[in-house]
Amino acid sequence: MTVKSTLWQNLRIGRFYELRRLFVGLRDVVTYRRCNRARAVGKALPIRVKGLLAPLWCRPGTSDAQALWDTFGPAYHRPPMPLADVGTVIDLGANVGYTAVDFANRWPHAQIIAVKLDAANADLARRNLDPYGPRCSVVHAGVSVHSGMVTYGGTREYGFRVLSDRQACQDVREAPTITMDALLDRFSLHHVDFLKMDIEGAEASVVTPGARWLRQVGAMMMEWHPPARCEAMAAALSASGFNVQRVVSHPRGLWAWKVEGCGPAEIEIRE
Repeated sequence: MTVKSTLWQNLRIGRFYELRRLFVGLRDVVTYRRCNRARAVGKALPIRVKGLLAPLWCRPGTSDAQALWDTFGPAYHRPPMPLADVGTVIDLGANVGYTAVDFANRWPHAQIIAVKLDAANADLARRNLDPYGPRCSVVHAGVSVHSGMVTYGGTREYGFRVLSDRQACQDVREAPTITMDALLDRFSLHHVDFLKMDIEGAEASVVTPGARWLRQVGAMMMEWHPPARCEAMAAALSASGFNVQRVVSHPRGLWAWKVEGCGPAEIEIRE
């Protein structure tokens, strides 16, 4: 066996043990690999993840397998410091519900609201969150500064984004939008303990200095995307009373939190 083939074999073995540490049994590892390697979209299959109440559903031939690994492997969505007494969580850009399921398990008494732009992803999110009962809700909508309808598209299910008039996309779809104020009003929320935001660039218009809804959020994990800029997002959060730090483990991650009685944070963030 050559040095190159030995290294490749060791990488494959290492990956297998990574998956075994994450999933319940060998059958789940095989199902995950099938979903990850499939070229055609297929019917969702159940995969058991250690520590979860019920299996998660994953569609072969889609980005679901990658999203599943990102959620329970590197887990970029989780707050980097412990949060006490979490009663309400909003997951903006919930994809197929994996991150919302993780929140439901981490905070077993919290209300979880998952918001997703794509209808098929939202349907699968409902299926994944159904075992957690009425405390978990899925909203099929894109977050925007206006209520109405938008066109969106993308090449991967976990990366659908709102399209501008100048953008070309082979698979253009439509979805309703909801403002953050309207979302909070729909669920009669006056305070959100934790909010996760991964909305593929829409944060550039939603996260602005002085936005009323930001005053109602206690802590936030954000993954920003162009046209949003790191420095602009951090400044808007700081102006709303957040302390802001870059997330070392993620190139576009921002962690923002408030301290009782603390005014606007001093930030040192550069692009």
